[in-house]
Amino acid sequence: MLARILIVICFITSTSLIAEEESKLGLDYLQLTQNKVLTEIMQNLEPKLITFYNEQNLSFMQKKYGVRGIAISLAKDKTYKTIIDRIKGVSPETLQEFLKLPKNDYPMLWAIGEGERLKQELASSLKLYNALHGKDYVKN
Repeated sequence: MLARILIVICFITSTSLIAEEESKLGLDYLQLTQNKVLTEIMQNLEPKLITFYNEQNLSFMQKKYGVRGIAISLAKDKTYKTIIDRIKGVSPETLQEFLKLPKNDYPMLWAIGEGERLKQELASSLKLYNALHGKDYVKN
């Protein structure tokens, strides 16, 4: 009985910590995205986006709505080239984290992550070919 009570307390504590974890912009990504993986992605991406928006001399509200818009777009699995380019510009490794999402629920984001993974594998294979043969690969 005591073990069950401890498990319930641990569960409540951990879920409340996740839900209360807000960003520097005051956004609750778990509430916006309804997905733990997207929440983690956005929490890691936010400081990099803020740095980019600071370079653009945007106001606090413009930064907040820009980051919020990206989070909502990702949550709906509706992505645009500008959003993907922005993410890739500030944090290229983030795109591969889309592979952690369920493929059936987020097919567009998953495909983007898979594409980035394949691009990196191709670049690695071409470097290996060059190292082995001393020349760049040329398709006949």
